Amino acid sequence: MKNTNFRVYIFNIVKDFLSNHTLKELSEQVSSMKVTEECGNKISGYIHSNKLSTFSQYKKNGKRVSFTYTVNFSVKCYSSGCYIANGTRGSTSDQEYKDIKEKGMSKRDIYYAVLKKYPNEIVDIKLYQET
Repeated sequence: MKNTNFRVYIFNIVKDFLSNHTLKELSEQVSSMKVTEECGNKISGYIHSNKLSTFSQYKKNGKRVSFTYTVNFSVKCYSSGCYIANGTRGSTSDQEYKDIKEKGMSKRDIYYAVLKKYPNEIVDIKLYQET
């Protein structure tokens, strides 16, 4: 397999998996993903433009951060980079919760979209260990 999109060290992590599996299957094995600030901003833009945000936070422990949550996932940006993490319900009503959950992408869908559209924006990736 030839690397044309991934950073070299990211490609070394995923190349064995991609030899025998599809990109979609890879997205289902991701346990965590760190992306560039630019990619984190694109994902936050998607959240805000589709009115999927359930909660936002801009300071944590006195430090400037940018956390944007949806029901299905969140984007947490620190000075060191952005992480795609679990979402939170926030203070949404039951109906809003259901609507946002159905309308928004899941965390796995976001992983897949980044792997497919922005592979060079991945700074770090961790896969579940097969047992």
